[in-house]
Amino acid sequence: MNTSQRVVRRNRVLSGLLTWLVHLSLLLLAYSVWRENAPDSLADSWPWKLQLLDIQSATTAAVGSLGASLARAQYARAVRPALGYFGQVKEGMAPDDRLAWVCSVLNAAQDVAVVEQLGYRVVLIRPRGPRRPRRPGGRRAPCPAR
Repeated sequence: MNTSQRVVRRNRVLSGLLTWLVHLSLLLLAYSVWRENAPDSLADSWPWKLQLLDIQSATTAAVGSLGASLARAQYARAVRPALGYFGQVKEGMAPDDRLAWVCSVLNAAQDVAVVEQLGYRVVLIRPRGPRRPRRPGGRRAPCPAR
């Protein structure tokens, strides 16, 4: 059974194409609005006599491409991975009902997460207190028996 996790990456061609469509449709809308409001003497000369789209069609193209871009961004945000963790001290988890540090990992995304590797590291820090005297030669004296 192959349970390796599928890594999802953004397709730069499709997202770039959608961004270019938004820019192009906004440019066509600006051109159409300017051409419609230009003086008649200017609208009769080249390049302003070229009508690419009327204002309604340019507005529809701009709103449609912008809506598609926003829908794609919202979908990408909805399906992104959302892994988290938290730790707490609990009683009864260690032998003899001693306290234990418990770390929990949670998956808040809508898809299944597969753990392929687990690792941990425990760092013990000596409590601060009176320091033991140093022996000649730089080494510390042994701890007294408890």
